[in-house]
Amino acid sequence: MKILLIEDEQEVASFLMRGLKYEGYQVDHLSDGGRVLENLSKNKYDALILDLMLPLKSGEEILSEMRSRNDMTPVIILTAIDDVGTKTRILNLGADDYLVKPCSFVELVARIKSVLRRSQASVKKEQELVVGDLKLNSALRVVTRKNKKIRLRLKEYALLEYFMQNPDRVINRNILIENVWDYNAHLFSNTVDAHISQLRKKLNDGFDDRLIETIHGFGYILKSKKD
Repeated sequence: MKILLIEDEQEVASFLMRGLKYEGYQVDHLSDGGRVLENLSKNKYDALILDLMLPLKSGEEILSEMRSRNDMTPVIILTAIDDVGTKTRILNLGADDYLVKPCSFVELVARIKSVLRRSQASVKKEQELVVGDLKLNSALRVVTRKNKKIRLRLKEYALLEYFMQNPDRVINRNILIENVWDYNAHLFSNTVDAHISQLRKKLNDGFDDRLIETIHGFGYILKSKKD
């Protein structure tokens, strides 16, 4: 997941960048509002963290121009302005969330994940995922392999959906827990392994090619092509 942080206070920006990178996000940083729209035209981001009080162009102007261009990239406002009128106006402009500084970093991460989940859910409604001979229809919640329907439990389905959204990528347990369960979920040490084992059995039943490989010491991978 790639995030664009627009924050002019260098100390705050450095703290947020370190924390977000530790959480596994890719982060680009801009210290003023002057180059944001140009940057968005050249790069794709999963979310923006946007201050309102910025040099050259305010966060409100940036948000307004983004939405007028039909750029629906999720935007989380992070600002020192704690005013109901401003918050209402900004949310009506199209911001996805509004946080007041100072705020807990844990809360910021939780809000980011919530916004990303909502954003991904809206895209998935229209989406069919295809990896090799495996198909997943998000609208109908149907999984097939070579036209054979595969019945999955809720977590197995969520796991497979995440793997199919990230084919050919090694994914570790922590990333799966954060994206398929929840960042504060209390799980047994073998919970992820057990779910993946059951998922594999269902996907492989009746087929020679095995799906979802274990990369020992690193995690798991769903390959889009045979070796």
